[in-house]
Amino acid sequence: MRFLLVIIILTAVILGYGYWHAATHGSLNIALYDDSDIQSFALLKDMKITLRDNAGNVLATGQSDSRYGTVYLSHPVTGSCYEQERNATQSNTGMNDWQTCFRKHSTWIMEWIDQVRLIDVAIPGCQLFDLPVVVERHNADWWMWWVPLPHVGGKPYAYFYLSLKINPIACQLSE
Repeated sequence: MRFLLVIIILTAVILGYGYWHAATHGSLNIALYDDSDIQSFALLKDMKITLRDNAGNVLATGQSDSRYGTVYLSHPVTGSCYEQERNATQSNTGMNDWQTCFRKHSTWIMEWIDQVRLIDVAIPGCQLFDLPVVVERHNADWWMWWVPLPHVGGKPYAYFYLSLKINPIACQLSE
């Protein structure tokens, strides 16, 4: 009986940690597509964004790179983690710096992500304000975090996704 109780408590602690981590750490992917050319349908590059709540308060800012269109949010203290990410493959110190920055970002995102309702987008030659957005949430399989396999397990995160199609030539949101 004592053994069964230990197993139940241990299971509860392991699953509880996974649930807690997924509830307090998140990752946001922002994809803004160039809808001016249906055939290429590429991500917008060299853009700046501002995420806002219903009252117009700024929750976060960010910008995309000029190569791939990846959006990097700017944490109020640590910045965007862009340099740390680039240096992560160079050394153990670089990897540790990136992990520290990512950890701060992942908890910061969870502080405001549920309040996002509007986005401002600034691309060369076009600025769009107060575009309504819906952030999709996908919870990781938090209960599987303890599985010691490379393609399963690892610390669980809540994953958020925001996607828009924008026609930069017409400077408007596409349907």
